[in-house]
Amino acid sequence: MPTQKLNFDALISPVRAEDFFSDYWERAPLHVRRGLPEAYAPLLDLADLDYLTSVALRMPETLVESLGDPAAGPYVVRPVTAPSELYDACARGASFRLRGLHRYWKPLRDLSRSLEQKFACAVGVNLYSSPASAQGLDRHYDNHDVLVLQIAGRKNWRLHDPIVRLPLKHAPPTSFERRVEELEYFRGGPMRSRGRLTDEETGRPTHELTMEQGDLLYLPRGFVHEARAEGAASVHLTIGLHVTTWLDLLAVALGQLAQRDERFRRSLPVGVLHDAGAASRADFDALVEAFASGASLRDALTEVAEGFVRTRDDAGDGALLGGAGNVDDASKVGLETLLERRPGLVCRVVVEADSVGLASARGALWMPKPFEAALVFVARAEEFRPRDIPGGVSEAGRLALARRLIQDGFVRVAAAREQSREE
Repeated sequence: MPTQKLNFDALISPVRAEDFFSDYWERAPLHVRRGLPEAYAPLLDLADLDYLTSVALRMPETLVESLGDPAAGPYVVRPVTAPSELYDACARGASFRLRGLHRYWKPLRDLSRSLEQKFACAVGVNLYSSPASAQGLDRHYDNHDVLVLQIAGRKNWRLHDPIVRLPLKHAPPTSFERRVEELEYFRGGPMRSRGRLTDEETGRPTHELTMEQGDLLYLPRGFVHEARAEGAASVHLTIGLHVTTWLDLLAVALGQLAQRDERFRRSLPVGVLHDAGAASRADFDALVEAFASGASLRDALTEVAEGFVRTRDDAGDGALLGGAGNVDDASKVGLETLLERRPGLVCRVVVEADSVGLASARGALWMPKPFEAALVFVARAEEFRPRDIPGGVSEAGRLALARRLIQDGFVRVAAAREQSREE
């Protein structure tokens, strides 16, 4: 089918992005009722589900799980490693989950990377399929924000206010803590599982809604929820937004300061295991004061941004071809040619003393400092025409920049075309 763009603005439409971030982001659930059953057709066709499941079963980094298999007990989650296991579980009325679908299904990879560019955080996609009247997971909350896209069928959701507002996914580990994913339960955090919550713990539901095909639900992390298929089988996608928190930024800033200030690198006093008084309050307060006065917000933000972009592997969709794959396109570009950022590309602008760069996982395109506004525009735009490039750049300069961006694999000529959903 023809390429069709789905980005964050399209997902929450008709809600405006500014209204979403002021009224809902990290605050309250949002249910977008569309009445458009084909809204997510560019992402997933149910005819592809058998193929996707078979691929998932063969990929070691992707986990297939049965949920609520009557043979295992209500709400039990079990890994599935063979098609026969999954078929038998589904025949018994179990739901199933495909983890990490964005890793091998191109439309979802492109959408997740678009969201990563928007939110500057890691994004992952899981698929949930439930037979009629089935509930795969017990009442629980997530420690990451989610966007739920109803692909087929209908599902009833019951939501409760958070027990823990904005729960942590993890805390910075010490040298002896190895399993970072378990640290949400430490540092004074909740000392129990996020699942199988009782009426006594959650109280009555604050929202009850039915997701129809084409609807969207945004759930901030911490909101308790449970969902049950209605009438017929239900399929939905859950897009997880694994945000970077102020805690993460402060941890980076503290690590940077510790590289410059020897006091932070000294060991705790001998005997502190048995005598908390061995650690001086005066020393602790002095280090807190040193952090408050010596930590660099700019340096910490730079390292977080650099690390994030560096880890966004954009290989795919011809990205590794570089200039060799784009010479013909570049030579034909004019001021009115519509260009688009390559799917899967996450980039940022880097400013030095007398130059500015557009950086991605594979490297950076460096230009003279007067091109800063132009590169900022390119980094933020999903589509543009060379004539729209701002910053007082001449027409010849705009055209030269556009052709260079194509040759270096940052953008490509946008065109309506048929393309395979497979990599």
